[in-house]
Amino acid sequence: MVFSYYLYKLPYATVWHLLKVMRKLKPVVFYCGDPMDHYIFQPVMQYLGNIPYVTDKSDVRTFLKQQGIAYESLPAFPMVVVMARHSIHKFPCHSIIKIGMRHGAYHFKRMTSPESYNQFDRYLMTSKTDVQKGKEHGVTTACAIGFPKLDPVFRGDISEQILQETGIKARLNPQKPTVLFSSTYNASGMSAVHIWCNKLHLLTSEWNVLVTLHSWINSSYRSVIKKTPGVYFINEYNILPFLMLADVVVGDTSSFLAECCALDKPIITFTTNKARRSLGEIDEIIDAISYRIRSFGELHEMLTHALNNKAELHAARSWANRIFFDDLDGRAGERAADEIRRFLPVGK
Repeated sequence: MVFSYYLYKLPYATVWHLLKVMRKLKPVVFYCGDPMDHYIFQPVMQYLGNIPYVTDKSDVRTFLKQQGIAYESLPAFPMVVVMARHSIHKFPCHSIIKIGMRHGAYHFKRMTSPESYNQFDRYLMTSKTDVQKGKEHGVTTACAIGFPKLDPVFRGDISEQILQETGIKARLNPQKPTVLFSSTYNASGMSAVHIWCNKLHLLTSEWNVLVTLHSWINSSYRSVIKKTPGVYFINEYNILPFLMLADVVVGDTSSFLAECCALDKPIITFTTNKARRSLGEIDEIIDAISYRIRSFGELHEMLTHALNNKAELHAARSWANRIFFDDLDGRAGERAADEIRRFLPVGK
């Protein structure tokens, strides 16, 4: 637990219990710690009604204002808090019911300590396999609901008009295939961004090139990519329309690969070195669902192969989807809402 939890625990808990006596606690809030959290929770909230957002992040406040979403600043004093972050230290009172959600699909890196999950009253994971792996790790509070972020794809909410507008925004040439590059954060030791970030210009004559990066990636990589002519850097937080437009995806060990798998996209991955949070089981899955390469020099030939053989690894991706998600039926948000509703005050 972070130090601030212990620093603020006594005054916060005192105020919380006073407000409880006065019946002035908020029934439930959603802690939005990153703009991406909104897109993770939005498919859940539609089944729960208008749950208030709370945040302590200036960039999140700016984003929510732009989206026309009402919010309140911390501190907040709810009976129940839902979040897609391990941030319960911002609500330092044991009496608050805390419900966590994954912000990325499945666990592509070694899980943090089981205590970080067990401090939640319920932690919503993306599949029964995810829950089982958590149990083996010592997690006792998990249940499987799927990955609500993907619901808009499988419900058909992303229309052809949205895709056309996205393609225009990204300046996609309809005469070229589209490749989407992604990367996990470089400090993890599991990123391949350093292999390709300054070589993307070699692809732009034949391909539309899109790039999305983990928010923690070093800004120097981001700067190089943004300055590359012919490359569209995705600043939008909702990247699903861009993924839908991609013909091939290039990545490393990011959980974004699970989203690519869900949409049955051909995937090429750079093999990275073993790191502290590497998992052999994840390496085996990535081996099965993607074409593995080690250098940028191998990429051109593999891109062509992947483009011309889109169905080649379809069976492997279908197998992996059952590990990552159980079902891709567009109802993960509904299942999450049902689970959250069990903890809400009567009538909420």
